[in-house]
Amino acid sequence: EVLIIDPLYLCIDANGSEGSVYAMGAALSGISRMCQELGIGLILVHHMKKTVANPYAAGELSEASWAGIAEFARQWIIVNRREKYEAGSGVHRLWVSGGGSTGHSFKHGVDIDEGISPNRHWNVSTVDPDEVRESEADRSADQRQQAAQERLEADLRRLLD
Repeated sequence: EVLIIDPLYLCIDANGSEGSVYAMGAALSGISRMCQELGIGLILVHHMKKTVANPYAAGELSEASWAGIAEFARQWIIVNRREKYEAGSGVHRLWVSGGGSTGHSFKHGVDIDEGISPNRHWNVSTVDPDEVRESEADRSADQRQQAAQERLEADLRRLLD
C-alpha cells in the first residue's frame, strides 16, 4: 500500500509556520507515524523554491520549499527542466536527480518528446549529464559566436552608412 500526497502544500495545515523546521517536523511526523503503523509507504509530492540561482540546473534537496522538508526526506527524486519549454514543441528536456540518506544518488538528463496533436506519441531518452554539459557549452559558444557576428555586421552597416 502507498499513500501519495500531491501536492503537499495543499494537504498540510502549516498555520503560517512553513518556516519552522520544528513545526513542519511535528506536522510531517504524525502522518509518517500513521503510515508506518499501517505498513503504508508515504510519498510526498512537493515543489521547489522559485528563487533558485539557476532554475535550469539539476535540483538539490536543499531547494525544496518550506523548512523541514529536506530534513524529513529519507529518499527523494527531483524533476526539473534543463531548459525553458518551447510552447507547441511537445519536447521537454529535464533533469531527474535523486538520492537517499544511505548515501546513494543519481542525476540524468531525460528528454521527453510527446509530439503535438494530432500526432501524439511518447518518446523518452536519457542523456548522460556530461553530454548535457558539453552540449550546453557548445550552445553557449555558438550563441557567443552568433552575437559577435551580428555585432560585426551592425558595425559594418554603420560604417557603410
